[in-house]
Amino acid sequence: MATHRVSLLNGTIRPLDSNTWFAPYSTANSGTTQDPFVLFMKSAVVGVVKGNIRIPENYVGTPVLSIIWTSETTADTVDFKFRHRTTSGSDTALLDISSSPDERADSEINNTGPSAASEQMIDVIDPLTATDLAAGDLMYFEFERDGVTDDKAGDITVWSLDFQYADA
Repeated sequence: MATHRVSLLNGTIRPLDSNTWFAPYSTANSGTTQDPFVLFMKSAVVGVVKGNIRIPENYVGTPVLSIIWTSETTADTVDFKFRHRTTSGSDTALLDISSSPDERADSEINNTGPSAASEQMIDVIDPLTATDLAAGDLMYFEFERDGVTDDKAGDITVWSLDFQYADA
């Protein structure tokens, strides 16, 4: 059995509002790298990215989600949430995504952030159970920074949102 990791940010992603967008790192930092990331700007609204991923055919279980992120500010707390729903089957699954995914799949992380500006933070988001997913399912997700409930003063840069799983 091996463990695999797939980036959710490489899939079909769309920011939901003007406070969340893909940008080169130099937009939010004095660095010169042009690597893209998701920028959640500090605002009094919820910043959301939505996307989907096909669960790999070699998936058998042990799902874990992890986020790699940083901030220029070290004080206060950031509030991330992840929601998902899955569909499977051909000509039987409803792909209507007009409403948010099931609340039962809601998972939250509250973290005070890096001890120094721009240090890497790795957090595990654990809303999934092995029975939630099956090989070949289409997982639709929403990942958000809740600017209404967090008190982090600065912007948040998300470098990676990874789906990790075990195979047979």
